[in-house]
Amino acid sequence: MPSFSRRRAIDWWKGGLCMVGYVRWEEKRKKLTLRRCPLGDGEVCLLEGGGRLNRRVQRRVRQAAQAMADAGVRYAAAPPEWAALLLPLRLPAPVALRRAMLGQLVDCACRQLGLCRSQASVVLRASRPDGAVTEAADLLARRVRYLSPQLGRGQEELRRSLRHRYGLGEGGPVAQLAVCFGAAAEGLPSLLIGESHQEVRYVWAEPWREKMKPWAAEEPLLAALLAEGSLPPGAAVPVWVGLDTGGERTYNAE
Repeated sequence: MPSFSRRRAIDWWKGGLCMVGYVRWEEKRKKLTLRRCPLGDGEVCLLEGGGRLNRRVQRRVRQAAQAMADAGVRYAAAPPEWAALLLPLRLPAPVALRRAMLGQLVDCACRQLGLCRSQASVVLRASRPDGAVTEAADLLARRVRYLSPQLGRGQEELRRSLRHRYGLGEGGPVAQLAVCFGAAAEGLPSLLIGESHQEVRYVWAEPWREKMKPWAAEEPLLAALLAEGSLPPGAAVPVWVGLDTGGERTYNAE
């Protein structure tokens, strides 16, 4: 195994700033390696390994994480259960990425469901209408035909505001899709904004497709790049959402 020393971190720094860290763990891979990997106009710190995470391997992973931090890396892409191992690096949750791509995610979900987005009936669910939820309501009101906010206290005020600004349609067809800041709506295909267990698949859009590696379109890495400020607007687009109904996936990729 390589030595992840502070001196090596300084060497990385001299070579240019890596944007984020990325963990690729495969059962067949035994050797633990840490290297710079070109990605678009920058680089990522790629940590590769595999097999059981015994104490010795965990120690080497922690050394690698510290070396990345010493080189100026702040965020990493890895499974959520790796969060403690990779400290002081942070693993961004998908919520900020999904909020930034909400319009595209709704378009993607509507295509999967065979809906015309401009005529779709959508429920927006959250425990309260905070800033992020209000921003989502504003976007959805301009994007779909019918929007029903289910937000607890404060929803009537938001309804009046949306109706005044956008002529929000009410009394439309039965809801066809739920956008949820929380658990899925029971019995309704649901796009979950803050839940990492709901799979979303992305691809690189032109002209980034030629510069980016296909594996780099994974959601955890996109979330890390967004947190670092290294994800160009419109560079990645969602192509499939594992829509949930009460926590169960109901729509397959095929």
